[in-house]
Amino acid sequence: VRQLLTESAVLAVAGAAVGVAVAAWSMEGLLVSAPPVIRELALTRLHWPVFAFAAALCIATTLVFGLAPALRVSAPDPASAMKESAAGSPSTGRARSALIAGQVALSFVLLTASGLVLRSFARVLDVPPGFDPEGVITAFVAPAGQPYDDSDAARARYFSEAVRRVGAIPGVVAASGANVLPLTGSQPRSYRIEGYQPSPGEPQPVSQIRRIEPGYLKALRIPLLAGRDLSSADDARAPAVALVNEAWVRRYFPGRDVIGKRIILALSAGYEGGYRSVVGVVKDVRELGLDQPPAPTFYLPQAQSVPELMRIAARVSGDPARYGPAVREALAAVDPAQAPDEIRPLADIVVRSLAPRRFPLQLLGAFAALALILSALGIYGITAYAVEQRTREIGVRMAIGATAGSVVRMVLTGALRTLALGLAAGGAAALALAQLLSSQLYGVGPRDPITYLAIALLLAAVALLASGIPALRAARVDPMSALRSE
Repeated sequence: VRQLLTESAVLAVAGAAVGVAVAAWSMEGLLVSAPPVIRELALTRLHWPVFAFAAALCIATTLVFGLAPALRVSAPDPASAMKESAAGSPSTGRARSALIAGQVALSFVLLTASGLVLRSFARVLDVPPGFDPEGVITAFVAPAGQPYDDSDAARARYFSEAVRRVGAIPGVVAASGANVLPLTGSQPRSYRIEGYQPSPGEPQPVSQIRRIEPGYLKALRIPLLAGRDLSSADDARAPAVALVNEAWVRRYFPGRDVIGKRIILALSAGYEGGYRSVVGVVKDVRELGLDQPPAPTFYLPQAQSVPELMRIAARVSGDPARYGPAVREALAAVDPAQAPDEIRPLADIVVRSLAPRRFPLQLLGAFAALALILSALGIYGITAYAVEQRTREIGVRMAIGATAGSVVRMVLTGALRTLALGLAAGGAAALALAQLLSSQLYGVGPRDPITYLAIALLLAAVALLASGIPALRAARVDPMSALRSE
């Protein structure tokens, strides 16, 4: 028992040491690929409790998977041992098959989870955002200090001049800005609707608010569906107006004309500036995320509702990344004391918004790939070992007329029987656990049959490859050499 446990411990300790080394080496890559929105990952380190857990797992693995076989072979029954074939007892074969089936089942669960998330991510990428992010350069400006801190008018002039300067850059097709660009944040606001009677128990209406410069729809290519666009005439002296999106119309006035409807925005001390009229309806934009349904949204002229910051958006001809220095120079000309920040293409913002979905997909994919490799190694190792143990039997079979094809079929049949058992168990476990992923899926059900079928075929292909090599080796056994080996 000591001898066999020592051998198991050497393998387990060596594997644990390599695993810890790989974990320490891959930690930097993990943190680099993690999205900034998951701030807690920046604090992730390999601490002693992690090492202690790995050590405990190593000891448990050694005891569970090393002690039982050691006890069994340390006190064999001589009569039974002489009756067993070279391949070992039936119980030993069943134990090996059960272990491989378990590996396949766990691989099926991980690969299915990864496949569902991958298909969901592909569906998100296909969602039309409602605007065109290609060819747009953005910049963040937040004027501070005097006179901006105490004057809405000063901030409004700064924003308008910043947009005008950026729009004058050669190659800029259209320029505008908003306090919140699509996919960059949320700014909900409660309000009242003139003439709208909420149902009993219905909460006060809440919509997203976007304070925009004229030309915003043109710069982002957001279609205007009804009414008119906002213009420079909608200043602080003009009647208060707003644009609404389709989601707002569907929510409160489905199938009705909303041009001329009036709303009043809520503030902590009352309502802002009296009623404002709806003058246009725009196409829905995925403001909060490509995987989030369009929220009811208002677009207000920034001159009538001045924000504290703005994100400039300019549609350009050619690569938007090349316009970064020109945009910085144009904004510096408005007020050298106000440094712009986050000058980047709008397409990069769209990519960053997908990071919270992409990162779990990368982790699941890595775990699933490891599980697939472990399954392939396990199937290959067990099959190769079984073939090695049955070398004499195979030699006898071939000596009395068995063909190479029949030997290959014999080996593959055992491997595929184990695979089928693992797929059945893994499929049942995946169906039971997939519901836990439903909140992370978009456009794909947790029991998507295409995903399950594809994963089963992938595992079958890997199993055939892993067991095919030992099977072909068995078919090349020389009967005379096999018989002389014992």
